[in-house]
Amino acid sequence: LIEACAFFRNKCDFYKVKIGDFSPPGTSAMFRGMEFFHNEQKVRIKPSWILKFQSRLSRNSGTWAEWRSLIGMMIYGAGVLSIPFCSFFHILKFYARHFSTLPRCNLILWKEAKKEFDTLCQLIITNDPISPCSKKEEKRIFISDACKDEKRMSWGGLTISSNFVVLTVSGTFDSYFIESSINELETMALFYTLSHFSAFLKPYHIIPTYLDSQVAMYIIEKTSSSSFKLNCRLKSLFDFLFSI
Repeated sequence: LIEACAFFRNKCDFYKVKIGDFSPPGTSAMFRGMEFFHNEQKVRIKPSWILKFQSRLSRNSGTWAEWRSLIGMMIYGAGVLSIPFCSFFHILKFYARHFSTLPRCNLILWKEAKKEFDTLCQLIITNDPISPCSKKEEKRIFISDACKDEKRMSWGGLTISSNFVVLTVSGTFDSYFIESSINELETMALFYTLSHFSAFLKPYHIIPTYLDSQVAMYIIEKTSSSSFKLNCRLKSLFDFLFSI
């Protein structure tokens, strides 16, 4: 660009064309809250936005309106810096839990959510320039849940990608499971969810999953249970995973 400008200016002088003073092309530019570095082909969040974010953090008194604003800013910042927001499950759960209820009392993050919140805030505030054109492997998390009460016996699941695309699936358990415990149903909900989204699963890869049952999580990590029925559900799950 510098050589092109010099050539253009020489041509203007040759033809006695007067042009105004101009500066050489810049190596960086600000646009829509982002700072672009042309030579390095990198981008980061505009520094003034980071200062605004830090100010919001310091003034957060815990109201839902302030949490909602902060999480919205974090989603934007994670998008610019290519931070896989789907990895911060507990922050998403905190947002989803209060989005529909709009609580009027002050809110406090639980331990896991607070840890994720502090980690993500630090990544955003550090604001290291990244190369957005570089292709990165898509990351996904999988979430499943089961429900059993007098009126229904159903399950649901979803997957969230690193670029914030959410896919959902749901269904009902048939009468075969009517005597099953909630922990059996939670295990089967995960099985159905992963089966439905099997196209996104890769062999020998870690599958980040979140369940709403500590017992189900424990027996899956342990790969066995003292309950015969739970072992049967585990067998269905592991048979599927080993077939990928």
